[in-house]
Amino acid sequence: MISIISNYNISDITLQKESIRYEKETPQAAYSINWSPNGKAITTAEGYQREPEICNDGAGGTIITWTDGRSGSDDIYAQRIDASGNTLWMDNGTVICNATDDQWVYEICSDNVGGAIIIWEDNRGPDKDVYAQRIDASGNTLWMDNGTVICNATGGQMAPTICSDNVGGAIITWEDDREPDRDVYAQRIDASGNTLWMDNGTVICNATGDQGNHDICIDEMGGAIITWDDNRGPDRDVYAQRIDASGNTLWMDNGTVICNATGGQMAPKICSDNVGGAIITWDDSRGDNLDIYAQRIDASGNTLWMDNGMGICTESNGQGLSEICSGGTGGAIIAWLDFRHIMDYETIYAQKIDNNGDVKWTIDGISVSGDSAYYIGSSIAWSHWLEDIHSDGSGGAIITWQADAGTFPPMDYVQVQRIDSSGKRKWSSGGIRLSLFMEDQGNPRISGNATNGFIITWDDYRSDWDGTQDDIYAQRITIEGDDGSDSILEAIPGYSLFVLLGIVCMITIILAKKRWKLTK
Repeated sequence: MISIISNYNISDITLQKESIRYEKETPQAAYSINWSPNGKAITTAEGYQREPEICNDGAGGTIITWTDGRSGSDDIYAQRIDASGNTLWMDNGTVICNATDDQWVYEICSDNVGGAIIIWEDNRGPDKDVYAQRIDASGNTLWMDNGTVICNATGGQMAPTICSDNVGGAIITWEDDREPDRDVYAQRIDASGNTLWMDNGTVICNATGDQGNHDICIDEMGGAIITWDDNRGPDRDVYAQRIDASGNTLWMDNGTVICNATGGQMAPKICSDNVGGAIITWDDSRGDNLDIYAQRIDASGNTLWMDNGMGICTESNGQGLSEICSGGTGGAIIAWLDFRHIMDYETIYAQKIDNNGDVKWTIDGISVSGDSAYYIGSSIAWSHWLEDIHSDGSGGAIITWQADAGTFPPMDYVQVQRIDSSGKRKWSSGGIRLSLFMEDQGNPRISGNATNGFIITWDDYRSDWDGTQDDIYAQRITIEGDDGSDSILEAIPGYSLFVLLGIVCMITIILAKKRWKLTK
């Protein structure tokens, strides 16, 4: 697992010495695991399937897409699954793109009528390009075979992101190498697959230096707000731009400054503030450690909180790789990877902030994954890797991550936790583990809502732990109320078998020791 500290070259971080405890906490709210105890298979085709992306289907189920290696090269497949866990399209998925060479799925969004729009990086040409495809609720692809070109300009186009335009199409943005420096471009595509703005995209920012690590959200008026980190100055800074439904940029040329404090600001994430503006969070190195900051910007491009942003977490040892979702009636919930305890022992923390910039939970955040090491089965979870966050519809959030069980060989498991509007963990201290198989699971993604349940998908190595036969699985969790007493031991059938085996092993060891003493 890559340390965020070394990744950003942050030095002189003091190691906080702290003894590690094992947490045990009674969950505060009931939930139900709705499908097979260890997840529902979405695809177990030959070869590898990995890095799934997910969106709602509007009917209680979801559409999942992934990168697929069954043909010997990387292709794009998708599957729809209903609220009962039934797969609705072809076994092992419907082909989205199997053009020559490799394609890598990046993101998916709903088309608002039961289908989805999928975007990917495509290597069929001389350079990487961006393609898209729309698929309907029955699994029919609706645009050109193997996808519609979003951009195939000279140089490479990569890392596309997407948001719905709320009328069946989408706005797509990407990083673009057609000029010597890397820039940010965008394109809108309608429900019929027609691109609506300039051929090969409209410039969002082509300032000197590289721009990248961009993210996008809707602006509630048919357009979008895009953010990125920007190297036009001496350090990386965070900028943003709003683009309307016709492709006109509405704020300052090449973007409005969100933060240009000393040190670097990088990896911004964005969500709508539900009134035409946005809340942006990023990783910030203006201090001695990497910290989490945020800023709100209104529909006119005015920043509304403190200059250069509000400190969300400035605890010791470094925090980074933040994710964000809407806070419900305004504001946002921000989660991040946190090193405040000891180096190489990452935990997940979160904070809620309202539209006025006031933090609503404990200063510097509340622990999502538990304040210290905890048991996953019979193993200790030492480190965590934040993956996704989703509003729970009640002012809280559902957060998912990979947890390293501390076994040999190392095993990563998918965990999920609910944090309520007051900042309280509602499920088991270490989160719900979604599969008890002793092989890796990773890259979880969330969709759904409190009414129909939340669906989490992940790539899963239970068929072949060496990574040549990973598959896609999913699980549905429903919230049963706030006064139940379910725990992970009760919620996942079969766990009691693991506990029983553990007890038998312990008794066997104790009896063997006694026999050894008697015969000594």
